[in-house]
Formats: sequence, C-alpha cells, structure tokens
Amino acid sequence: MARDLLKTEFMKTFGSILRVLAAVTCVYWGGIQGSFAQYERSEIEVAMLLKLVSFTEWKDADPDQYTLGVFENREVYGIFESIIASSNLKGSINLVSVDRDFGEEALEGFHILYFANDEPGVIEEFLQKVGDRSILLAGNIDDFLELGGMVMINEVSGKLSFSIDVGKSRENGIQFRSKLLRLAGKVVGS
Repeated sequence: MARDLLKTEFMKTFGSILRVLAAVTCVYWGGIQGSFAQYERSEIEVAMLLKLVSFTEWKDADPDQYTLGVFENREVYGIFESIIASSNLKGSINLVSVDRDFGEEALEGFHILYFANDEPGVIEEFLQKVGDRSILLAGNIDDFLELGGMVMINEVSGKLSFSIDVGKSRENGIQFRSKLLRLAGKVVGS
C-alpha cells in the first residue's frame, strides 16, 4: 500500500517535471512553438523558478516547506498561485505577496523573493532589508545580479535563460547543485 502511494506520488511529480522541462526545452531550443504557444513568457519564467528550487539548498531550511514572496506584482503572484495549486507543490510552498513596506522582521522565514518588472531603485532599497538572510533573490529585471540579486531570468538571442551569482548566494548560505550551474547561461562570483 505504501509502495503504491509512493509510486503514485512519483508519477505526479515526474509528470509535472516533464511538463516544465518540455516547456523550458521548447523555449531554450528556439522559442515557444507548437503546443506550448499558449504559455506566456511570465508563466515559463515562474515554472523555471519553481523547478530551480529543487536544485537549491538553504542552510537551516526544511527541504519540504518553502516560503516564496512575490514583490509587488499581482499578475505574477497569480501565475505562481495557479501553477502551485495545480501541481504537486501544493502545500509545500507558502506564497506571500510582498510590498516595499514589508519590514525586515517580516522577512524572517522566507526562502525565495521574486522580483518581476519593477523599478530598480525600489528593488535596491528593498534588498538592503534582506541583508545577509538566507533568502534566494530571483528576478527578471535587467542587471538584477548587479543590483544584488542571485538568480536573473533573462532573454538571450530570443531564448529564455538564467544567470546565477554563486558568490552572493554562498555568502547568504544558499548553494546550487552542479546540474543547475551547468544549465545556467551565465555563472558569476565563483
């Protein structure tokens, strides 16, 4: 009985992973085509980030429960909410809408903060509140790594890619598995 439950959970997880990998592969190998044309870029970015979590390790974190904050973007928050609710991630990710008025104390317990299409000045100010907490800072903003981010989802030659600052991540107690680093378009801070 336990074996059947484990097998069912594995198949659900495997199916979700295959759908995400298919979408990411489609984008990586020449843009969105065919059956993936219905996906918006922001949906694929969210799927990429959620998959990235499985290749990331935090110091002092429960690998089965994460708190993910979306910074001042209701549309992207809705996409995260929809994807999480319809996948095997439901119950393992606590999704929170974060705004610039969030206090430093309120950030305790967060694992991921995602910044989408926002004002760089506001982001730099907010990143100061994060300090050296073990929070993965990800975003799709130009020069996000230079602003203090750790993972930047960007478009290179018409294809979605991501860059990682392993130095900044390591300073904050976050490590990425080597498989993820090999897939990154750019790795800095090593």
